[in-house]
Formats: sequence, structure tokens, C-alpha cells
Amino acid sequence: MILIPLLFYLSAMIGVLVWNITACIIVRRSKDRYPRWGRWCCYIATVLMLPGLVCDVDGMTPNPPSTTFGAWLYPLSFVMAAGAAVAFRSTSGPRRWFIPILAFNLLMAWVYSARLLLYHGVPLGLALEGQQVAYAMVQSVMTIFLYVFFPILNWWPVLPWPVPSSQSRWRVLRVLPSIAAALIVSANIVMTPFGIRIANSWRNPLPVASATIPSTFRPGLVLRVSAEPGAWEKRAPVQLAAIRELRPRAVNLFVHDDLMRNQVKAKALERFINEIKATGASIILTADYPSDWPLRPPKTREQILRVMLPYQRFLARRYEPEYLVPFIEPYGAFVAVTGRTLPASEWMALLRASATAVHSESPKVRCAVYLGQAETDRLLYTQVCMKGSPVDVVGFSFYAVYQTREEMAPRLRSVARWIRDYGRGREHWVFEYGQSPVTMGGERSQRNYLEYVMRWAADQPNMRGACVFSLDDEAEKLGLMTAQGRQREAYRWFRGLR
Repeated sequence: MILIPLLFYLSAMIGVLVWNITACIIVRRSKDRYPRWGRWCCYIATVLMLPGLVCDVDGMTPNPPSTTFGAWLYPLSFVMAAGAAVAFRSTSGPRRWFIPILAFNLLMAWVYSARLLLYHGVPLGLALEGQQVAYAMVQSVMTIFLYVFFPILNWWPVLPWPVPSSQSRWRVLRVLPSIAAALIVSANIVMTPFGIRIANSWRNPLPVASATIPSTFRPGLVLRVSAEPGAWEKRAPVQLAAIRELRPRAVNLFVHDDLMRNQVKAKALERFINEIKATGASIILTADYPSDWPLRPPKTREQILRVMLPYQRFLARRYEPEYLVPFIEPYGAFVAVTGRTLPASEWMALLRASATAVHSESPKVRCAVYLGQAETDRLLYTQVCMKGSPVDVVGFSFYAVYQTREEMAPRLRSVARWIRDYGRGREHWVFEYGQSPVTMGGERSQRNYLEYVMRWAADQPNMRGACVFSLDDEAEKLGLMTAQGRQREAYRWFRGLR
């Protein structure tokens, strides 16, 4: 599911890179034709493309604080490209072909400047924050629907083609990027009212709670233990200090199979888990999928088990968590990673094999699975809730992917009916849920969304806890803290749950 859009995206980016470098070469060879400041705009825009993209604060890769501080380079590259378009308009052909490129670069300069401000907690107001939602929706359509989880798919600035219109053989080349830029700008304009409506629904304050969260309910946090060498170890002390302050009653740790090969990291995680246990929090270990599966996905149930079973046994034996999730979202994350899935009966066989392996290593560990809200999820949900099911605990994940509060309410009511009709007497969790403070309407929207789902979960009679994704921006930029450690509004809200 990810590979095809990613190949399209990489092809387009390579094309833009070649295009811009060629434009710089032409400008350099014909420098007497163009103003000096325009030539430098062209050069600077091209030079800043790569470092700007790497430092982009909305990228979902684990960015260290140092690169986030350089995020202003990204909008600056678009400003320079817009300057080049202004400089070349009188020497390289009719203005109408420059207008879309100029508009595209100005739009991108604003979008990424606004995202930088939102990342640092600067409120921009409903209209401008809604426009960020709109552009995120456009990116989803252009690249991959799961943009909210993989928003690395951003664009580079596009330079105008600096060749006079008299050279007719270049006319087609000049027109193509202008058409693409016009489509992107037009799509953003069309989607802006929808983005404003989505942002407004989550910015609006929630009704006053009729009751407090029950003492038996366990508000929790999600942490990703990065597979990148050394990345998590550097962040662990900061994460542990935040956990001690926030006092979550559950911590869901996403871990990778690199722990089986890296004994130093495995021991560090063991100490980390013991520190969390000392606070009284429940430990949930979620076995993340191998990093090579997007390129080499398993094709059969046997191949899945061959990779995952040793890993699941290791986690149960080494860390003895209260809960272990052997597979994440069979009809969500698994599909996103591998591009395929299995029928419910196959998943039940996988879960039975995993639960047997986990219980053989540590009988106290409870085997869990969590699902989405699609019809395929409902079918699997009914089976995992049947008598004799190998699954001890059932959970869900919730993300308002471009949905208003009013549009999400029926999904929650549907899940509540599933629990009432099929899951009575079985323990349930919301194992992860979250919202971007950058592309979904700002920090107020993030806080309101987290409170909205937490309230819903606490009102369900069979629901034991809900885990916010995530504590920090170590991976996805959905954290209660930024990469620099700044506490977002949602951090203060969670602290108030104690």
C-alpha cells in the first residue's frame, strides 16, 4: 500500500531535482539575461531543497531537536523559488505560465512557515489552521491516504523554466510544471472550506463533563522505542522524567525486533520498564512490524509466524509485561506496512499460535489485539470475543483522519454497540489514539480530541483504559511534548487527569 505511492513520489521528486538543477545551469550560462538577485534566488532555492526537507518539522521521521531548529530553511527555499519566478517573468515567456509556479511556491512557503509556527505552539486562528488541514488532505490525495501517519511526502520548490518563449521546442517543458502547480493550488483552494470545518469542530470546547473519570479506569501513554541506533537511549531519561510527572496508569511501548540482537539496548529497556512499573503503571508491549516488511512483505501465515513468533516469545520471557500485543491492527497497520492482509479465520490462527507461544513463556502475560472500526474489523472482533478465543484482551485504535467531531461520533457509537453485542464481560482498551497538533487544527484541537475519546472510553463499562499517542515527538509528531521538550496544551490536560 505504501510502496507504489512512495515510488511515484520519489520519481516526482527526482524529476523536480533534475528540473531545478537544469534551470540553474541555464541561468548560469545566460546570466546576462537575468537580474543578479533573480539568479541568486534560483541558486539558493536549489541548494536549500534537501536540508530544508530533512529539517521539515512535519516530517514523521525521528528528528533530533537540532534539525527541527533548522526547519525555517524549508519555507525559505520556496520563498527563493518565488523570487526567481518574479525575476524571470519578463525574460522567459508569457506571464500566464509563471503565475501558477509563483502561486505554488508562495502557497508552500506559507504552509510550511505556518506548520513551523504551529509546531512551536503559536496559535494562528481558525481560518489559517483550517487551511493547514486542507493542505494535509491535498497531500493525502496526491501521495498516500495514510498521510497523517507518513507525512514525509512533501514537495520541493519548483523553479520556472528560464528559456525565452521564442525557443518553441521548450514550450511543452515550460507548461507541464505550471499545470501541476495550478492543480495543487486549485485543490488547496477547493479543500480549504472542508479543512476549516474540521478544525472548527475540534477547536470548539467540549461540554462540561457530567462525571469524573472512574478510579478504576487507567489513562495511559504510548511510547515508541525507536529501532534507529542510539536514538531511543538518548531520549529515555527525558521520557522517564515526564512519566514520573504525568503519572500515567498505563504505558504502551512499541518495540522492534532489534532488541533480540542488541543486548545493551535490551538491558536498558528492561531497566526503563522496571522504573515505570515502580510508579504503579501497567506495562503494555506492542510488537511492531519488522522494518523490512514494506519492501519484502510476508506472503503466507507461515512466513509471518517465522519472523514474529521468536520475537513475541522473547518479549514475554524477557520483560513479562502485563499485556502483550503480538500484531498491530490486522486491517490497518498491517495493511499499510505489507500492502495485504488475511481473512479473519487466518488471523485467528495467527493469534492462537502467538497466544500459545506467549503463555508458554510467561503464563501471567495477557495476550491482546486491537482493531479499527471497518466492517472487516467487526468480523474479526466477533471472533476474538467468542468463548474459547486465544485473545485475553481486545482493544481499538482511534484517529480522526480528516473527520469532524460530528462525523466521528457515529464510529464511536458503532464500537460501543460491538462491545455491547459481542464483548460483554471481556476486558477492552483503547490501545492508541491521537491527533496531530500541526496538521489537524492546532494544539487546542489536539487537546479537545484527546479529551473527547478519553471521556468516551471511560464511559464504556468494559473499557479498562486508553493510551494517548504519544508522549513525545520521538517518532510521529503527535506527542504531548515536542522534540525540544516543550509541553503542549495536551500535556497539561493529561497532567490534570491525576
